[in-house]
Amino acid sequence: MFEKAPKWAWGLVIGIATVFFMVGVWWIKSEKPPAEARVAVATQIYPNYTFEEGVNQIRVPLISVGQQLTREAGGWVITPAGSAYRNDYEIPITIEYIDGRKFYREPNKPAWDGVIPANSIFRLYGKEGEYATVTIKRGVY
Repeated sequence: MFEKAPKWAWGLVIGIATVFFMVGVWWIKSEKPPAEARVAVATQIYPNYTFEEGVNQIRVPLISVGQQLTREAGGWVITPAGSAYRNDYEIPITIEYIDGRKFYREPNKPAWDGVIPANSIFRLYGKEGEYATVTIKRGVY
């Protein structure tokens, strides 16, 4: 029965099957997770720390070293654009910049982290319950 079908018919059948396959793959990939799952991914569990006008120094609680946080989890120190900053701490800390770079710091040791964005955004990790003091100088850059 099928041995007498013209060659163009076989091409048409294969083409239609390919289109259905591609539509099926697109359909599966386009399915979104439930709304509850999307909200859970973007939950901020730590407050962000910013410098209000006239405030040049804040005390920031350190995040526990063992935590693996997403960007949305918060805990970011956000310095004003064009400002320089200094971190003061009495225990070893880890600084994580928003671009993913991490640096380990010992107390009272000078350090250079390379190029820093105009308004630095970073998190401070260390012993839970300890604090670091972040001091800024506005209008440097």
